[in-house]
Amino acid sequence: MRKRLIIEIVVAGLVSAVLVCITLWVYRSDEGAPPLRCDFPVELRFPDDSSGLLCGREHTELTPLLVRKGLDACDQTVRAEMAGATYPLLLVLKSDCRVVEKREGTLTGRGSLLAGTRLDVNQATAADLEAVPGIGTVIGAAIVSDRTANGPFCPLESLTRVKGIGDKKLERFSAYLKADCQ
Repeated sequence: MRKRLIIEIVVAGLVSAVLVCITLWVYRSDEGAPPLRCDFPVELRFPDDSSGLLCGREHTELTPLLVRKGLDACDQTVRAEMAGATYPLLLVLKSDCRVVEKREGTLTGRGSLLAGTRLDVNQATAADLEAVPGIGTVIGAAIVSDRTANGPFCPLESLTRVKGIGDKKLERFSAYLKADCQ
């Protein structure tokens, strides 16, 4: 009896794992970008330098997010800043609820990746690039330095001219980066 129970548990676990793999495969993005899509993205940067992303039109997740960060008193201030704003929107908050930075039409690297959009390698700062898995401070700084010295990366494949980025890393990074060459 005990052996049969163990077998049933193992089989149930395997079936669950297969279903998860199939789901991930079916819902993968054709371009390899992160699967989350956010229609009305608002990135909040908190005093501890962490980020939060709001996605829905009504931003119902705002209050619980602020409560988790101990900033529940900031709810009305943040909502006032969001009213009538152009999306995407970046708001940087201080612990006294002041919004010290408001950028409409843009997100930081972390916010872009959370929203499921690719970073433009020709516009991103080194800090933005560090949000890409596999790009640390050294490679992020090298990309910006090379872009400054040699011009934009057009096409994205020209990113391999940066020391430390080969074809394998480029393939990995291409899920998170794009090169607008206008």
